[in-house]
Amino acid sequence: MAPALRPFAPAALLAALMVMVLTGRLHDALLAGKLPVAKLFLAAGALFFFSSNGMAALQAALRTVPGRGFLALTVAVFASVPFSVLKSHSAQVATAWLYSTVPIVIVVATGLRAVGDLERVLRALVLMVLALTALILAGFGKVMIGPDGARFFLAGSYDPNDLAAVVAASSAACLWTLHGRPVLWRVLGALGLAACGFIIVKTGSRGGGLALGLLLVGSALFVPSFLSRTARLGVLAAMLFGLAYAPSSFLERMATLSDVGSDYNMTSRSGRIEVWKRGLSFIVRSPVVGVGAGAYPIADGRWAEENGTTAGFKWSAAHNLLIETAAETGIPGLLALLCCILPVIITWRRIRKLPATSDTDLRLQRVIEALALLTLTYLVAASFVNGLYNPLVTMITAFNIAAHVLLKQSGLGQIARLKP
Repeated sequence: MAPALRPFAPAALLAALMVMVLTGRLHDALLAGKLPVAKLFLAAGALFFFSSNGMAALQAALRTVPGRGFLALTVAVFASVPFSVLKSHSAQVATAWLYSTVPIVIVVATGLRAVGDLERVLRALVLMVLALTALILAGFGKVMIGPDGARFFLAGSYDPNDLAAVVAASSAACLWTLHGRPVLWRVLGALGLAACGFIIVKTGSRGGGLALGLLLVGSALFVPSFLSRTARLGVLAAMLFGLAYAPSSFLERMATLSDVGSDYNMTSRSGRIEVWKRGLSFIVRSPVVGVGAGAYPIADGRWAEENGTTAGFKWSAAHNLLIETAAETGIPGLLALLCCILPVIITWRRIRKLPATSDTDLRLQRVIEALALLTLTYLVAASFVNGLYNPLVTMITAFNIAAHVLLKQSGLGQIARLKP
């Protein structure tokens, strides 16, 4: 039987709300940016931070690998500004990083001080997916008409591919609720999983569909500890049912993944392959400091001017998290990003078979497993979209930091010989 939840600490409550609202961008759809939700949350976060021994929690956070990685990534973002192809734009991006991304990571990472807090942010992701679905069904969805037909997304700062990437990653939290959670949360998790499929089909995102499919198949077949046998069979059956009744337009889009020779991403100069090739050339040209934070599209336009191909040329974003980061902030920035998001995956592989010495350690083990699968799923989806400034990357970094602080304090950390 799942343990009773302890009451919310104010900082943990704020962290869960930030995960649900800022990652889902629900306020963008409802309020059209008229209410500065992020600023209100950060003001409240600062209050809780300084009134709840936040400095000690921050010191513990900065002693973790993801904490140091985030500090190094912040340095890389600012170091890119003097060498940017458009310094004023990169300066604005770096300033926004300082007053938005950095405080969010600090508030969330230092507010999650118990295993129950991490469990609550996973539940918050489930509620976020359900809220996104409700908003789309209520008419807040928008339609993007392109060469591939109509694609839906939610009014706000996400395009269809971005929304699909966030939802696909959040489906790991829905899967987590299916094993050993109270009945209510198992029901909500199952509904959330169906909602993830619904949203990804509506967006028509191939990257999001691929990421979700790999998560469902991988967790059901290759990670037996993550789901009960009944849940694994249910997930596979639901996946087959979904494929059988998915719209033909979505299935046709997914089928193009096996016919890469005729896809515009392979043949067009504005397709992802050519964009990635240009990104690699930016990395070779400026491997240490990059072309500047947020300046990838501008560098793409400069490339067109230098090569005399400006007529009808689209200034493209990187459409790949790793290429975007390396091109904009240099290889040091890419290494720093990997230190932010990969440790939870490495740690999961290290502790997944260790004997849990207590119920709390077992819960932490499963939370880290869920966070690792969430991160892997997002990395698959983010192979086709930008992500360095995506709120989910910010949250994954904060989750990594909080999980590693708790792990060092746990019996699992002592068995794995992690330094406290």
